[in-house]
Formats: sequence, C-alpha cells, structure tokens
Amino acid sequence: MDFYTGGIISFGGTFSPRDWPFCYGQLLAISQNSALFSLLGTQFGGDGRTSFGLPDLRGRVARGTGDGPGLWPSFSGQTMGRESVLLDTTQMPSHSHDALFTPTGDGSGQPISATATAIVKAHDGEGNADKASGNYWATAKSGLVLATNSYSNTADKTMAAGAVEVDVAITGGGGGITGGTVTIGNTVGNQPFYIMQPSLGIHYIICTVGLYPPRN
Repeated sequence: MDFYTGGIISFGGTFSPRDWPFCYGQLLAISQNSALFSLLGTQFGGDGRTSFGLPDLRGRVARGTGDGPGLWPSFSGQTMGRESVLLDTTQMPSHSHDALFTPTGDGSGQPISATATAIVKAHDGEGNADKASGNYWATAKSGLVLATNSYSNTADKTMAAGAVEVDVAITGGGGGITGGTVTIGNTVGNQPFYIMQPSLGIHYIICTVGLYPPRN
C-alpha cells in the first residue's frame, strides 16, 4: 500500500513494520532521512543540523491544530494537557472547616476574695433630737433615766443617709485563660485527581519511506 512519507496511523501489532517506526519521540539522522526531515523539520525535536525528532505519542492523543470555536489554539508539535490536576484554594468551592481552640493558662481560674468594713456614724455628745428617723445616734442628756428596750429586732425607721458607711476591699486575680491558638481543620487531602478520558493503549507508527506528498 502506497503511503505518504510523514503519515501517521494507529497500529495494533506488537512490533513496528519496516520503515514505520513507533512514534516515541526518538531522534533520527538527517543524512539518512532527508525526505522525512524536509517534512517534519525540528518541530518534534532535534538540533536541525544532524538530527530531528519523531512525534512522541506515548500516552497522548493527537489533537487537531488551529483554534476551534471556544477552544484553546494548538500548533503542530505543541504538547499540552495532563492526566491529573491538583486544585488550589482559588479553584475550590465555598466550604467550611472545623476549628479547634487550644487555651493557655490555668483554665480553673483564681479565687477572688472581698473584705467589707462597715462604719456606723454617731455623734459623740448629747443629742438634740428625740426621733431616730433622719438622725444619728448620740449620747443621752445627762441626768436622764436610761430607757429600757432601747433596741428592736425589726426596723421601721430610716436614719440619715450617711449613718452607715461601708468600705469594700477586693483582693486576688482573675487568672484563668490568658490566651490560646485556633487551629483550622484541613478538609482536603491535597491529592491530585485524574481527569483522563477513557482510553485504549495502541501504537502510533509513522511512514519514513513512502510517496513524497505534493503541495498541489
């Protein structure tokens, strides 16, 4: 069967036929494959002086060149795509994480004590009022007979607002939790996932000796 030099076909055999090497990206000598080099050039590798490369289709599928509607443009000899991808934070959907607070300090806290001192105001001398309401305690006038039942277990009068003064002293400290750190849980495994289409492994071979393709 006549075939154009540089033509590529799939081949289901386990070996490469004569003049049809596998497309494994290997380098060929220009001096021995001048016709094929004039068609391929160095778009698939080589230095262009003594060697040139064949297409490397191992693990790849062929893609048409050009820029189709809504697609990325591609050029002959260009490699692109990958079998798997690892998403970064800008590509991940909105989600939530568990947070763990680790406190520092004494979680039980420290006791606080309070001491109150009450001062009852009075007049050191003879009084000048007979009723307790709105007044202070004082010394009875001299010469009077002391009264009995001077105190009661119930109160029905309000003495002057300043009759009793209370000072409160508070000692101790709050202690307890003085700080801490918050750890945000990681909900991703940081593993790439495969995006490869269902495929079947098969050989691609290229014609090195055939008809030279005409331009018109």
